[in-house]
Amino acid sequence: MSTNHVDQLAQQLLDAGVKYAFGITGSGMSLRLIESLDQLGVQYFPVHHEAAAAIMAGACCRDGITRAASITIKGPGFANLIPGILSNQYEGRPAISISEAYATDAPGWRKHKRLDHFALSNVITKGIAQVGGDAEEIKALFSLAQTEYPGPVHIDLCPSPGERIELLCEQLDSTESASELDKLLDRVIQSSCPAVILGSLALRRLREIDWSRLTIPIATTAAAKGSLDEMTPFSAGIITGEVSALSPETTILSKADLIIGIGLRNDEVVKAASFGPDLCIIDSVSGDHHVGFEAGQIVVSSDIECAVDNICQLLSEKNWGKTEIRAARKMLAAHLGSDWLPAQLFRKLQCLLPIDTSLVLDTGFFCTVGETVWAARRPEYFCGSSVGRFMGTAIPSAIGIAVSNPTQPVLCVVGDGGLPPYMAEIEMAVLERLPILFVYVTDGRYGSVAAFTADSQVVSRAVDVGCKIAWNIANAMECPAFLITDSDELEAVLAGWSPNSGPLFLQCQFEPVAYASQAKPLR
Repeated sequence: MSTNHVDQLAQQLLDAGVKYAFGITGSGMSLRLIESLDQLGVQYFPVHHEAAAAIMAGACCRDGITRAASITIKGPGFANLIPGILSNQYEGRPAISISEAYATDAPGWRKHKRLDHFALSNVITKGIAQVGGDAEEIKALFSLAQTEYPGPVHIDLCPSPGERIELLCEQLDSTESASELDKLLDRVIQSSCPAVILGSLALRRLREIDWSRLTIPIATTAAAKGSLDEMTPFSAGIITGEVSALSPETTILSKADLIIGIGLRNDEVVKAASFGPDLCIIDSVSGDHHVGFEAGQIVVSSDIECAVDNICQLLSEKNWGKTEIRAARKMLAAHLGSDWLPAQLFRKLQCLLPIDTSLVLDTGFFCTVGETVWAARRPEYFCGSSVGRFMGTAIPSAIGIAVSNPTQPVLCVVGDGGLPPYMAEIEMAVLERLPILFVYVTDGRYGSVAAFTADSQVVSRAVDVGCKIAWNIANAMECPAFLITDSDELEAVLAGWSPNSGPLFLQCQFEPVAYASQAKPLR
């Protein structure tokens, strides 16, 4: 059986920009592909679970550029990829997955590990192809993956070259209305107290915009965290749609007379609703992404960079919000206090770790606090499951980031629900001496669930899931690990660790009731 098309695929992947591969191989074409990629300089990293491979590949592509692939066998191997592909679809990460597969003309009586990959994945990928030796097909697939809104694509690796390619996503309209843009510019001119909300489009298409020249409140979605230097006095924080007494929607944005949503989309918030003040949204695509915000105007621009630059020139003439932001930060600090709770943990970590550390968050109450307290100065200094709120993705994401940026320290923070699914992947961090600080934040239960449940034996069995010996398990994997119960212990342990020495694992324990009460008023 010829495998020339497998070697061709390896070259095409390299030419298209793939630099890293993760997965679990079989003994057939997946192994041949891994060998071919290695010969071309694309390093392969074996994982313990296929979903982790897809998440790691996605983390390498979090800026919207396809750099990594996950590789598995057919059937159950591909099925195990699905959670990771789904996470990439939620977060807009254009990773490519590749699985061994039956050819479409394979006889039906061949059943061993047979699965219809197309049927299983067509709702969570932007496109699916059978590798057929055609470089143009691969280019088309990569282009689709990276086109707004970015997302994952898949290749079936068959014994003989196939011809099937399906581009599954709807191409969104980007036709610009010059008159609508002029109306928006007029609204900006007429406003006295405008504010801005940045969506993740700012990370992918608007990296050259200098937001710091604006002296008005600028908030971001969680998915856009870091697009604005959050150390600046006009950083208004994270909006999620879950509005509470201390959220930016209440303390700052409600005082604006005009809000400009730049790439603001309903899939980047938990709940899309009116902000109160007049809202205008400008984006590079149309569709139903903006439904729910009750925007007074929606502008679609085919040259989003130029349009936003024009808006920023007008916004740079406005000046307000510093007093309101300062007051909001003061109220926030008073609520968070100085007790040994997640807020103090994040503050200490930001002070003790190198300034270029990338925070990778899982999801839970500690994530609510971390997104609020941790100040990301650049987009590459933060990565979270900010759209999907997908529990368990932080550990493989942190490893993917460290693999693709081996000199950048990574802080990976997980909770009681996020630790178990992929804890075994820490072994890769040890073997590769990756500069990752793993922090397990525990109150001994699913805090964000337990806080809203009645006290009963059944509920207790459902939510009391903490791993008391996690730090011992990490030590058994030869990852140095410590149990931390206060800030002094944290400071002492970190004084003896350097990211260059490889990973470190800290288990930080908190009192459950205080843990929950700290996060609740934030959203």
